[in-house]
Amino acid sequence: MAAGFAWEWKSKANKEAFDIEIGETRLRWNSKSSVWISSEKVPQEVGSIHTVQGYEMNYAGVIIGPDLWFDPVHNRLRINRASYHDKMARRTT
Repeated sequence: MAAGFAWEWKSKANKEAFDIEIGETRLRWNSKSSVWISSEKVPQEVGSIHTVQGYEMNYAGVIIGPDLWFDPVHNRLRINRASYHDKMARRTT
């Protein structure tokens, strides 16, 4: 699974914390940043768009978070920058 950085990375400091909570589903971001895609934890974790970038995958699930939404009035995708949690990227945008 992969997702945009629309949730804070709580598990980086607290390994017991969950990062992504949608209804009753609770998931953690990738525990490794390099070569995570071939680690044993891939089925239980979510790779950020930065972690999976450049890898070939046979299949992937994509979680669309609160940083991206569909505007039915204007029939287009919209971005909610307040829900984007990559602090380094937000500095440059």
